[in-house]
Amino acid sequence: MKYLFIIVMILSLVTNLALSQESEGKEEANNVISSAEKFWLDGKEDLAIEYYMDLLYTKKDIPDSLRFRIYRNLSEHLYDLGAYDEALVYRNRSKKYVSSRKDSSFVSSYNMAHFYMGTKQLDSAICYLKLALSEIPKNESLEEKWNWLMAINNIGYLNFLNDNLDSAQYYYELGLKEENIEKDYPGLYGLISGNIGMLFFRKGEYSKSLEMAKIDIELNRDRITTSYYNALINAGRCYYKLNDYQSAKKIIAEIFAQTNIEIDVQIHARSLMAAIQKKLGNFRKSTEHLEICVILSDSMALSNENREQITRHYAKTRIQLIEQNLKLSRNKEELLATKEATAKFKLRIWMFIAICVTILLSFGFYYHRLNQKRKLILHQVQNELLQSELNNKRKDLTNFAVNLSQKRKLIEKILEKIKELKSKSQGELQSDILNLIREVNNYNLIDNSLKSLQSNINKVNSAFFEKLSMKYPSLTKTEREVCSLLMLSFTSKDIAQIRNVTPNAVKKMRQNIRKKISIEPTEDLQEYLRNNF
Repeated sequence: MKYLFIIVMILSLVTNLALSQESEGKEEANNVISSAEKFWLDGKEDLAIEYYMDLLYTKKDIPDSLRFRIYRNLSEHLYDLGAYDEALVYRNRSKKYVSSRKDSSFVSSYNMAHFYMGTKQLDSAICYLKLALSEIPKNESLEEKWNWLMAINNIGYLNFLNDNLDSAQYYYELGLKEENIEKDYPGLYGLISGNIGMLFFRKGEYSKSLEMAKIDIELNRDRITTSYYNALINAGRCYYKLNDYQSAKKIIAEIFAQTNIEIDVQIHARSLMAAIQKKLGNFRKSTEHLEICVILSDSMALSNENREQITRHYAKTRIQLIEQNLKLSRNKEELLATKEATAKFKLRIWMFIAICVTILLSFGFYYHRLNQKRKLILHQVQNELLQSELNNKRKDLTNFAVNLSQKRKLIEKILEKIKELKSKSQGELQSDILNLIREVNNYNLIDNSLKSLQSNINKVNSAFFEKLSMKYPSLTKTEREVCSLLMLSFTSKDIAQIRNVTPNAVKKMRQNIRKKISIEPTEDLQEYLRNNF
């Protein structure tokens, strides 16, 4: 026990030391993450990115959960800055440390698809969306069913952009067939209807396309405005293709009645209205719409050009930032190398101490086990000797019981002879009485033998008597003695002969014993005593 206590204390000390170091590293990393996020919210994007990169490349003991947060936040911030390729690299690294929450697999796959969409890698985005689709338990809640339907719609849309029209149609129809979708998610039902409507338009099925566009217009008028505007434009195109120019003009006019419309929507609407007015013979109005369309297109192109310039500027700044971080990392690596060398030296000292202590404990434990083994062997030998002595006693008792039975028969014969003396003369009585006296002396020997038998039984079963008295104090001395004879495998007939009573008296004593120790009627008394004592 002493050695075991020492081992436990050493293990506890080492564990506490490791936990304290891990806790310090985790707290430091959390502080850096909090500072980086504060810089990001304050608009200091470059400083936030620098904090994250410095933490990744200079700290080696960051827990996996925090490393996942760093990679995830860094990838999202780079994505927001327009550095899609770099964002995808860090997002891929975060997959290694993703948490084991119930929805983490779906979230990870869905986000990966989002990053691949940003880099225009549509095939990879579709693969991750399909993986996310397989990880969503769609029937557990309305939110999970919404995620499932959105994944279905996005897979269809990416296939549509990738000119896989049959695959796109399959996924759109799969979403529309979902039970209660129109009731539970009317906006989403309208969105999918509008998307499959654009697919039918590309296939030249204008009537079907118009039917789907009308559903989208009705359901998303006050819900998903982007889908609503796209549906209006698609409906106008369908009317135009079906030569219903008045209906096309009317539905496109709904777009011009709205405010705060995105430039690309206005461009598509003006271009389509110019074509409609031309078909109706209103060439002046057609020209006006075309002129506005050109102005909006130039504005949008300029906006895109500015966005590209900002992205290039960020990329250049980021490269400069990385170079600065590399210089800083070299200096920190030298410091870390010194710290690591010191830590390794301390670790070696601790390992040497631990090995020495382990060797000493092993020797102590070995000698302790050896001593215990010797004691066990000695105990086993003593038990075997006691068992052998017990077996011999039991044999002696059995032999004595048989001999006692024979003597009892002899007594019965003596009693018969006494009856015969009554009919004999005075002269014959003297010799017969002497013979009878000898028989009576033998009877006294039997009584002494009975006492000797009971003494031997008490010696052999002293532990049994003690346990039986403690567990069942209501048993009488005679009943305990009967129990001891049962433990020695004596039958009721043998016990009757030993106790000098009738077999019925033994049977009654057994019944009283059963009642006092409360055993089942079907359970054997002799087996019960052997199993429990």
